[in-house]
Amino acid sequence: MTINKKTVLCNIPMQVVRPAVYPCTDTSISVSQREVRYPINAYLEKNLRKDDEIKVVLLINPIGHYKENIEHFKEEISEINTCGAKIVIEELYLDYSAKKRVYERLMVKILEKVEERSVIVADITYGTKDLPVIVFAALQIAEKHWNCDVELIAYGRAEMPDGKVLKAEFNEMSSLYYLNRIYDIRPCSKDALKELKEDIES
Repeated sequence: MTINKKTVLCNIPMQVVRPAVYPCTDTSISVSQREVRYPINAYLEKNLRKDDEIKVVLLINPIGHYKENIEHFKEEISEINTCGAKIVIEELYLDYSAKKRVYERLMVKILEKVEERSVIVADITYGTKDLPVIVFAALQIAEKHWNCDVELIAYGRAEMPDGKVLKAEFNEMSSLYYLNRIYDIRPCSKDALKELKEDIES
């Protein structure tokens, strides 16, 4: 039996989060129609397999409603794991400060949790605005040096006037991540930039 290792990174919010159905307009991505607080769980419900070994890393800023949101995540992923995949959940507490050294330490902490040769799935719906950038940097190192593959990056967009969810949508953000990596795979001269522009517009 083939064992499929996955690392799931998920930002835990500080605010109260309402459950919603997150439909996806991309027909190549299968998500469930279950109400969830964490869009990644809508994806995992449709894509987990019994022989998967899942390591979930919760990225936590210990402020506000974080404790109840951790419990919501644990309850939710237990409910969607109908196939009986092996899931281990680890909590990574992050201290925030807009300083280069702090960002570097956060990236290292995330990387220490990523399994080598694993498939990575991430949910960047919640958290501070700088956290996705740190996560992207960690993913780049994991892909380049640890033989990891990025399978999906989820972002759930929800319209919630007066605290009620009126509309929600599941967005797959891997294209944004790979856009961030263009400099790593292309030369950075003006001629190369011109070629890139031609490729995009063709």
